[in-house]
Amino acid sequence: MNSSFKNKYYKIKNIIGRNNLLELKEYIKNNHINLRQWNKTSEDILILAILKGASINIIDFILKECQYESLNYNIVNEDLLHEHNYNMNEFIPLCISINQKNFKLSDLLIKNNADINYNNGIIIKRLFRFGLLTNSKLNYMMKNGLEVKWLLDIILSNEKVNVTLLKSLLIYTGINNDNIIQLLSYYKNKIPLPIKYIQNILERNKNKLKIAKKILIECIKNKKYEYIQYLFNYEKKNKETLFQHIYTNIDIVGSLFDSYDKPNKNILNLLINQGLDVNKKDKNGHSLFFYAIAHKNLNFTKDLLETASAIIDPTIIDYVHYNVNILKSFVMEFNLIKKFMEKGLNINQEDEESNTLLIYALETRNYGTIQYLLEHHANIKVINHHIEKIKLLKFNEINFNKENQEILDSLIKYGLDINRKDNDDNTPLIYAINANNEDMVSYFLNHHASIQAVNEKLL
Repeated sequence: MNSSFKNKYYKIKNIIGRNNLLELKEYIKNNHINLRQWNKTSEDILILAILKGASINIIDFILKECQYESLNYNIVNEDLLHEHNYNMNEFIPLCISINQKNFKLSDLLIKNNADINYNNGIIIKRLFRFGLLTNSKLNYMMKNGLEVKWLLDIILSNEKVNVTLLKSLLIYTGINNDNIIQLLSYYKNKIPLPIKYIQNILERNKNKLKIAKKILIECIKNKKYEYIQYLFNYEKKNKETLFQHIYTNIDIVGSLFDSYDKPNKNILNLLINQGLDVNKKDKNGHSLFFYAIAHKNLNFTKDLLETASAIIDPTIIDYVHYNVNILKSFVMEFNLIKKFMEKGLNINQEDEESNTLLIYALETRNYGTIQYLLEHHANIKVINHHIEKIKLLKFNEINFNKENQEILDSLIKYGLDINRKDNDDNTPLIYAINANNEDMVSYFLNHHASIQAVNEKLL
């Protein structure tokens, strides 16, 4: 900026600071100054005037003189930031006036097409980020068309938000005190209610529920316990509608099953205590209990069975039949396996590697489950046909203890062929010899294991 230009700018700055419209007009006229030359530069006159607290008349004059194509812009001026102790790092006309609580000026800017939703809600987001958002500013913005999605962004993406902001959102989007006062005013003065006013209230009330449903799903996804709790308390009359929305998005709630941690447990318990039906099915025919099983989450599956009356229905059994390896996660829970079997589980269903529930139980060395499966016609042939599966007893890692002996006793009782060879002509006896497990070698010999296969290996 050359010295003459700079001097004119500072002269204008001082005049505006004195709030003297007449002096400003005379100076501009006498010096043939076009204020538009500073439009949207770091010396923008409108932003300067707003920061200086200029009168509405001066602002209106500047708007007419500068003829802005749009009031939706921002500038950076380090000197002004320091001079006005401005917390934010850039200047936006409407943001400044709202921050100053100069709502009369804000009305003028909005009348001249300043957009309260400019740049993806940057105004409310900046006010919140710098700790400048108050109830009066929020209420003003909401009454002037703030899109609730920007507020929703703040609520869900910031840990420091409390339920006050959520409450403001829900109250505003519903029938609030302002509506009631206005209704009483119409009634008192015997003025017919305008059709547009009625439509506006109905639309806002409809939007409130729509917003509440969206918030609920987002809060579940983002594990916002307090917000979920507040929503159900605030929307008591619409609780069933909220649950219907959950049921159509039950897979979102199912994401809680990714981890059996305290936040997930707390949210699930909250939903159940509020009345969530874990057996209600979504559009795909899947219940919340189904998703607990599909996520292979043993702890949540047990919790839902014990505390929420979860039902193992045919769709769940069918799913398990097509995804047998899910049972790996549940095989240690004997009572759960029994419940699956009581509901029609085919315990001899094989996975893609020819494993059955009996093999999974063998892998965990769970004698109780193995015995129960064998008693209920688990097919021992799956082990005989793949005798190498007997190595799941991990001959070389543990001693031949009582538990291992009991497992082998049961397997032999129900038809285990201890002389069956694998593809490399090895038998269970050879596995024991290779593992240097003397106790197990003795066990197999005492149960008529053939030494012939060993001799053949030595040839």
